[in-house]
Amino acid sequence: MSVMTRFRGLVASLALVPLLSGCLVVSALGMANGQAPAAAGPSATSATPASASSSASSASSSASSSSSTTSVTSATTPPAPAAPPALPAGTRWATFDDQQVRFAVASAWIEIKPATMQTAATIPADVKALAKKLGLSATELVKRFDDVDLAYLAMPVGGYSTNLAILSANTGSLPDDEWVKETYSANGKLKILGIERMPTPVGDGMRISASGSVRSMSIAAATIIVDVGRDCVIFEIAGRKRADVDQAAATLLSTLHSI
Repeated sequence: MSVMTRFRGLVASLALVPLLSGCLVVSALGMANGQAPAAAGPSATSATPASASSSASSASSSASSSSSTTSVTSATTPPAPAAPPALPAGTRWATFDDQQVRFAVASAWIEIKPATMQTAATIPADVKALAKKLGLSATELVKRFDDVDLAYLAMPVGGYSTNLAILSANTGSLPDDEWVKETYSANGKLKILGIERMPTPVGDGMRISASGSVRSMSIAAATIIVDVGRDCVIFEIAGRKRADVDQAAATLLSTLHSI
């Protein structure tokens, strides 16, 4: 499944949040990273006299031996791994196995793992109870998240569930600010409130705060993108109240770590 197709699945409807900001940012991350690599410099082609080559080989061998000894010595005392952050009160650990990262979410939020909930028999009771409160069948609720890797939903208030969706893709490094602004402006459904970049324990990150509306309801959203190397992990948070979204984002960023 292509990145474009997969992230199109972020758009939910009816009682759930249309996760538009994640869809906007991620679906075209490749465009932000589509510059051609710089040309390599000219290679050295001049011949080396045999005597000089022999001397260089001897020096190289000696240096290699010394370097190897140093490397072995260093390898015997690896640095101790950093201790995981403390778990804040009222939260529990959430693990994103695909990228081996962990972070905290509100204890009351319900976990949805679409890949393991493809039939009614495999959907847990708490997900079924949440679906009932949203006026959906359990299978329909899970299907709304088929294109994400992991999701967490709060119990709905007024037919709306504050939620967090997580997924990753091999999309390269983080997009630049101008590209993000142009993408949101072209869509017209969400207004950017701010773009912030920050380091995280698992890689460089950026947070895009936005607001919009769904069926006359004001929605607050935050897209957090973290470059973990080859892949980017995208966290999409949306809710009726800005304070709820900001709290979830702050908790995620302060507890995010590798496992």
